[in-house]
Amino acid sequence: MQDTRDAARVVSQLPNIDFVCPFGTPNDVPEDQATPVSFQVLMEFTDKPIAFVAHNLDNMREVYKIAARQIGSMEKLAERPFLITLLEPCTPFVFPEEILKKIFWCSEHQMSFCFNSAILLGACIGTLDIRRGTFSVGTPGYILANASFVQITRSLHIPAWTNGCCTQGKAVDQQAAAEVMMSAFMPMYVGADIVYDAGYLESGMFSSLEMCVMADEFISYARRILRQGVSVDEDSIALDVIAEVRAGGNFLDTDHTFDHFHEELWMPQFMNRDPFDIWEQDGHKTMRQRIREKIDSILEKAE
Repeated sequence: MQDTRDAARVVSQLPNIDFVCPFGTPNDVPEDQATPVSFQVLMEFTDKPIAFVAHNLDNMREVYKIAARQIGSMEKLAERPFLITLLEPCTPFVFPEEILKKIFWCSEHQMSFCFNSAILLGACIGTLDIRRGTFSVGTPGYILANASFVQITRSLHIPAWTNGCCTQGKAVDQQAAAEVMMSAFMPMYVGADIVYDAGYLESGMFSSLEMCVMADEFISYARRILRQGVSVDEDSIALDVIAEVRAGGNFLDTDHTFDHFHEELWMPQFMNRDPFDIWEQDGHKTMRQRIREKIDSILEKAE
């Protein structure tokens, strides 16, 4: 369970990761208790909303009961849910009996869940690598398929939950960075309401805290572009400042620049912008090394 505790501690400190999922299935507890035990740990170490997948109906019910005890009652949990379960059919058009039982139970008890409903429409649309028979994420086909799904939900005026921020890569390397960046940007660009899978490698077969922290940086990057954009109004154009500075002047020492540069200039945590000589003097660290130091710092402070 230590990996689950560490993941909860780290993700809680990432400003652009808005909710938490169990970072895998622990192998040091009985399999039939893995979901509720993981959920209990997440509640202890994070204040962020929690999304989870239960192995069976009993596991799912136990998770909701734990949450209800935390908040006071099932009725209060229905009014102010802080968790959601993912219920997914299998292609093509197959609804396993276990999934249907979960849907009926959640509906009967007014518990939140993500499925094909009028509340939240979710989909994980993957592509098959024909040569290898693997489920591939981070590919152009995967990104476009999920973007198309989001556009359909927007036409129906239904919130969309989709995949992103993940990779088919097996390590935190150049492939992983490229695929995570592209699969983080596109869902936001087309207007997805919730994007999940940050930190997953090899199509979700295993997880990486380093990848999750890197994804947090990429999400921040994309949000700066897509949410803020370029302001065009009287204050941002600042014709009065231009007239005051005039040709050959200096904008750096004006009050207008001081008041606005923090919100206009995106400041990364882990991407380095120092000149080469300063970067070399500071130990010529890679982005991954800086991320590892951040993770170690968070975990050391939590001890």
